[in-house]
Amino acid sequence: PYAAPYPPPYAWSTTNGYGENQAPGPALQYDITTPFKFSLGASGGTDQITAAADIEYVDWTQMQFSNFNVPGSHLFQTLNNEIQNSLRATTNVRAGIEVALTNPNYSLLVPYLRAGAAYLPSPYENSTSSQAQKFLSGGVGVKIQNSISLDLAYQYGWWDTTSQLYYASGPYPGQSTSNEKI
Repeated sequence: PYAAPYPPPYAWSTTNGYGENQAPGPALQYDITTPFKFSLGASGGTDQITAAADIEYVDWTQMQFSNFNVPGSHLFQTLNNEIQNSLRATTNVRAGIEVALTNPNYSLLVPYLRAGAAYLPSPYENSTSSQAQKFLSGGVGVKIQNSISLDLAYQYGWWDTTSQLYYASGPYPGQSTSNEKI
């Protein structure tokens, strides 16, 4: 079980009287069931070209919290209802290709070029395609021997995120949207 440092009433104490930060009382403990995933992939190629792709189905609605150690708490039911009402199943797609610039059967040093792409939709119901995580990658490599290679890669990702701002007594009446790039 995961243990969070939030004791009843689920708030931090800022000091213990000596100016030291601490979370008093017992830790909140619970179990979490992760979502169901099903993946299927394939690859193939020739001596100089290799291509690979996979597709992954994730049912985020199956994620569930249970076994809270707080008697009489209905917090887990609220969280589980929120998961059922706000998440959905997604299908992630990834693909890549690698090209040897010389025939690996006849060279000691074999330079490679690589490229890849990925599309991971947001698990939130009513999300837009701009909120899906999209990645492009590229790289070069040199195979020196059968088990030694030097590789250099770059990955670029982009997506929009939307978050709800909160304060102590409830939700803030506004949303924030940002464009994420890595």
